[in-house]
Amino acid sequence: MQVEEQNGINGQKPSKFDEYENQILLNQLEQQKNKKLEKKVEIDKKFINSQENKNLIRYLNLVVDLTHTMNIQDLKPSRLSLTIQNLDVFVKQFFDKNPLSMLGLAVCKDGVCQQLIDFSSNADTFLSIIGHPRSQIRQVSDKGDFSLQYLIEEQIRQFIDAPLYANKEVLVIQSSPCTIDTGRL
Repeated sequence: MQVEEQNGINGQKPSKFDEYENQILLNQLEQQKNKKLEKKVEIDKKFINSQENKNLIRYLNLVVDLTHTMNIQDLKPSRLSLTIQNLDVFVKQFFDKNPLSMLGLAVCKDGVCQQLIDFSSNADTFLSIIGHPRSQIRQVSDKGDFSLQYLIEEQIRQFIDAPLYANKEVLVIQSSPCTIDTGRL
């Protein structure tokens, strides 16, 4: 190949025009290669900086306040029934949009937080508990108040087994306007 370049196509020495044309083609190829590389670097930066792509696996724990304030009927028929209806819709949409994620369900009443469902990726488990008429999520406590501090401590314990690469979140549905916490949060 080097012989062809030195001697030209038919054994002749390449003209200055051919050398110039070859140099232009090589420069154009190099520029195209650089542009593709720059675009790839730019796309990679966007992907890395994108919040959506950082943690594909989410660990979300739903915590529902089941103190006496859930029976208040300022929203018809009651805060509890509206919460249960919306939980049903939320669970379905959550698993549709986050198929690799895990969901947990806890309730707060009588000043304590109790985990009803450990982290699971099975929507049917949640829907059966939410829809069951005798489920613990439908049993509002007449005594005791909401404790945010105990809820936070319990949620920290729940996330101990979650992998480090997962995004850990807590969604609190609180009906009570205040907490019984005496300590600093």
